[in-house]
Amino acid sequence: MVGAIIDLGNCLDLLEAESIQIVERSYEMLKVNFETANLIPPENKGAIRRLDCATINHAHALRSEQREPEFDTVRAAFFEGEPLYQNAGFQKRTHVQICVRTPKQILGYFRPIGMLDA
Repeated sequence: MVGAIIDLGNCLDLLEAESIQIVERSYEMLKVNFETANLIPPENKGAIRRLDCATINHAHALRSEQREPEFDTVRAAFFEGEPLYQNAGFQKRTHVQICVRTPKQILGYFRPIGMLDA
């Protein structure tokens, strides 16, 4: 296990409304591109999230085409597992993932305390 110190920089942060709108627009444009080309778009199947990946990659490509600053990182919450209790809005395995696209955003890394002997 490794810990990291990450500066999110210019983050496509799917915990914020503006970033959600960017991804939503990206999906709509990607869908039109597949329809126009008479192609079948990728699908999400269980843990394999090909459509999500294509949509995020398309958002990055659109920024590049429009000469907007690239995203250094992408952050999103994933809601998984059983509810914590009956009618809970929280799930046992909910977590946040960060994708670092620009290596300079990793300021450092370390072994967490207690992992030194592993």
